Order: sequence, then C-alpha cells, then structure tokens
Amino acid sequence: MRFSRIPLLLLAGLPLAAAEPVDGRQIFGDHCASCHGTDGRARTPAGRKVGAKDLAQSTASEAEVRERILAGLKDPGGAIRMPSFADRLSPEAVSAVAAYVKTFRR
Repeated sequence: MRFSRIPLLLLAGLPLAAAEPVDGRQIFGDHCASCHGTDGRARTPAGRKVGAKDLAQSTASEAEVRERILAGLKDPGGAIRMPSFADRLSPEAVSAVAAYVKTFRR
C-alpha cells in the first residue's frame, strides 16, 4: 500500500493538540494517599508505620516538596520511608502534586 505525501505534508503544518491537564489531586490519590491519607494528615496504618509527614503541618516550599517527591526519603538505617517517584511521574505530574500538597496547609 502506498500513501500519498500530500496529506502528510498538510498534517505536518498543523499544531499538535494540547496535552490533557495534569490533575495533582488524582495523582496524589493514586500514589500518596495510602500513607499521607486523602486529607494529607498521615493518619493511615501505612503512614503511621513509616512515620509519614502530616502535610497540613508542612512548611516546605513547593520546590522542596518537588525534591522530596523525586528523591524519596530513607531513615538513618537506609530503610525506605518514602519511595522516589522520579521514574514514575513526569515533571508536570510532580509539579501538580507539589501544588496540590500546598492545599492541605492551614
């Protein structure tokens, strides 16, 4: 089957559709709420077990939150308290979650 080059050339000049907006709340629910809770207060069994931070009490900047999401957190003995999401979330998703985390603050 042979394709005409004309339609491809016409399509080449069209702008790409905008990507769907990233939903920080949804991503938080999918990846963070099991420890931090849907309200960010870390009152979950998993959160208590690993000593998850109450995000309503956090004073971390948005940049610091992004860094924590990317790097994760280990205790002094090397055990993972929070996994790194650097290989699981896009930069846009990390920023969206960091912005959403700020909504838990009082």
